[in-house]
Amino acid sequence: MAAIQLSPLEIASGLVLGEAEGGPALVGCAASVEPRAALEQALLPPLRRSPCLVSFSGGRDSSAILTVATDLARREGLEPPVPITVRFPGDPETDESSWQELVVRELGIGDWQGIQAGEELGVLGRVARAALERHGLLWPPNLHVLVPLLEAASGGSLITGVGGDELFGGLPRLRRALLPTAVRRARAQRGTSVDLPWLRRSARSALRAAFAAEEAGKPVRWRRWVGWVARRRQLELLQENSQGLALDAGTELVHPFLDPGLLAALARHGSRPRRATRATVLNVLCEGILPKAVLSRTDKADFTRALWGDEAREFAATWNGKGPASELVDAERLRQTWAADPSDFRSATALQAAWL
Repeated sequence: MAAIQLSPLEIASGLVLGEAEGGPALVGCAASVEPRAALEQALLPPLRRSPCLVSFSGGRDSSAILTVATDLARREGLEPPVPITVRFPGDPETDESSWQELVVRELGIGDWQGIQAGEELGVLGRVARAALERHGLLWPPNLHVLVPLLEAASGGSLITGVGGDELFGGLPRLRRALLPTAVRRARAQRGTSVDLPWLRRSARSALRAAFAAEEAGKPVRWRRWVGWVARRRQLELLQENSQGLALDAGTELVHPFLDPGLLAALARHGSRPRRATRATVLNVLCEGILPKAVLSRTDKADFTRALWGDEAREFAATWNGKGPASELVDAERLRQTWAADPSDFRSATALQAAWL
């Protein structure tokens, strides 16, 4: 079982909000270290442990990690990292092959591993069920997708781009962030982004309040933003849960974007929010070696249908309405959500909890 437990509201909503207790201090490298050098410091240990694989989707974050790791390995005379990609050939919404091929071609990579996936990687597929039975409820609910990657790297290391979405994707716009905290909280609470239809009224109210507090607390300055992200409870859960899966496979798992040394360097050398976008920060980390087309892309693959699967809908049809957070949900509305196509992926945590 994971040491960090989800609360009933987190299980019911699938959302993890708030700050971790005793969040990490942003230390780990000298004050003079630039972000690129700090990223390389985080990458060097896994590169020295063979085989070294990089979880590679073709998105900006994984492309940046693969690019810097490949460049570093060549300069250090090490075996180059091998990109490994999970493909769902039956679902065109997941296809990023053109972006993947662009990066691999530009880097001159000869060895590229692929895993052809199907129902076994669904949220109640064979791989997920085995992980849930061994570890209990995991978060996020698609974490089990790491399992075949970790197994492929057994005895070596696996590097991911985890943390990029959180670090680069949510910095408040300057105009909104400069509003008084009370105004930001009220605006967020009136929003509908977390008004999940399967939650009972009391649970919806509690979730809106927690979401509003989260939104109101987001700092506007990049330096403070990096520290705020590092203390998020969701990232603490993700790291602890994923390390449990890595231990099973005998693999060193590294999330460089969550490395305290890199975060400290980014905070020190950061900029105002109008300049600190995903593209500009990744350009600092990958200047001159990552194709500009990758840096500027805005689209992203959707894995919702690929990761749901028939097992989830079959379970929904026979579910007895009971679960660890059943008092917070309307069972029939939750069942309808699970049966929908596409489903709301935020309900996957409740699905796995009910299955357990």
